[in-house]
Amino acid sequence: MKKIITFVSLYFCFSYLVTAQSNCSNPTSVNICPSTILVGETNGGKGDNAPLACNKPGEDVVYRLNAPNGASQIFVSVLNATGPFTLLLEPLNCGSGSCVSKSLSSGNSNTTFGVGNFNTYFVWVDAATTITYDISFGGDTGSVYISTPDLRGNIGFDGSVCDTPIFNVTKPYYQVSYNGVKQTNPMTLAPLFIGGTICSKTFIKNTTGIEGIKKVDFDFNPAGFANVNGPPIIAGTYNTGTWIAGGSGNHWTYTFQDAFGLGRGDFTGVPNTCLTYEFCFSVIPLSNNPQLTNVDVTLHTDGFGTPFNGYISLGCCPIPFTNCISNLSGGGASSSSAIGYAFADPGGPLPIELIDFNAFADGSKVTISWSTATEINNDYFTLQRSDDVLNWSNLVQIDGAGNSSTTLHYKYDDRSPLDGVSYYRLRQTDFDGKTSFSNAVSVKFGKLSDVVIYPNPASDFIIVKGKEIESIHFYLYNDIGTQINCNSTKHPDELKIDLTGVAGGLYLLVLKKNNEFTGKEKIIVRGK
Repeated sequence: MKKIITFVSLYFCFSYLVTAQSNCSNPTSVNICPSTILVGETNGGKGDNAPLACNKPGEDVVYRLNAPNGASQIFVSVLNATGPFTLLLEPLNCGSGSCVSKSLSSGNSNTTFGVGNFNTYFVWVDAATTITYDISFGGDTGSVYISTPDLRGNIGFDGSVCDTPIFNVTKPYYQVSYNGVKQTNPMTLAPLFIGGTICSKTFIKNTTGIEGIKKVDFDFNPAGFANVNGPPIIAGTYNTGTWIAGGSGNHWTYTFQDAFGLGRGDFTGVPNTCLTYEFCFSVIPLSNNPQLTNVDVTLHTDGFGTPFNGYISLGCCPIPFTNCISNLSGGGASSSSAIGYAFADPGGPLPIELIDFNAFADGSKVTISWSTATEINNDYFTLQRSDDVLNWSNLVQIDGAGNSSTTLHYKYDDRSPLDGVSYYRLRQTDFDGKTSFSNAVSVKFGKLSDVVIYPNPASDFIIVKGKEIESIHFYLYNDIGTQINCNSTKHPDELKIDLTGVAGGLYLLVLKKNNEFTGKEKIIVRGK
């Protein structure tokens, strides 16, 4: 009897160890589209199983990424990692030892792997010590040429009284509740200095188009609220995706990330009226004074439906690795705009209603233009420029119209533009010093600005279109700097590069004209 008990005990112990491991025989299977986030992952008890050629001592976790349509880039977002680790990526075959590795520190990190166009990838989390983390995956799964008209529509506040009671009779498009009780202006928060929950609900409509709300900013008056906190993630109401929280203290921002990485807001076109966006915060009220319990709310649109002609990338971004997929070539001007209100300000919308904001290369300069439908107490605009969307410099200050209810047009020429891709945005300042920002638009300027290279990713050929193509020579290099010989054909305005026999991977296309460097561009070649 004792022998049987011992055998059974050993059996269950062995079964537990096998289950706890994470190796090529039982990886965690994940689809890259739509993206999901795995919370509370750990390498503890998983075993030291990474491929020998890439392995570092310590326990490992392996994920099998399924990309049915192929993926030429793999995106990985790791959040809340409690220690340093290494990401190892293998295409096609788990344990092959053909790895690309990236060493990352604790905390949050976003990583991109440029790879061939495969359907299966394996990603190892290799750490020397036991760590916990949250992880999400995505991929660039292809490209498509599109040509679309202006489909944005007439997005704006819905003042048709979607719900009652109305918080403010002059602005029937929002509602406020505190601890589940709907408030009216002036708002009463009682008892004071005890935590409660305040909810802001806004009603939007778009009866003629597909543009939706993508970002919402909240500014709480610090004289009226303390300990303001919102949930980190909120599920989308209309579109598949999540609202991701940002900010802290008395300023909070929620940005919507659609599940398919298309840059869309929380809107699908149905319903098109009484679209309801509600956000709740835990707060400690400090006052019952309506001026001190003011909250400024600003809603930013996604600009979806802007006219576009060119190639766009397809795929999914990890959560919350936003904007990992960008347009390949062609263009459409960003036209995101902002609308807003304040609890204690019955005056109406933001100081300006921005219709469009565009920037394009124009010979030796970049021309930036924008239009406003209305302006209220608008003092001036500051045009800003950046090469990384993180650090901005002021280019010029242009006076606003003060108050206007007619369409006004503004333009500025940047006569010393940056080479390559740069970004422009507007900072608007009203007469009492309050500011707001437009979305950024990008411009490609320099020697390649009049050359279009497509498709990218490519499979069978690359097309280079532009002026004086007959005098341009090309050089294709792989990721270790070896030149790849390719056949090509030339036409008056087109160079066609034959990729027959070129293996899948990341390449650098260099263009020269009269033996002088003209430009370069990274090209992804799909595996055949």
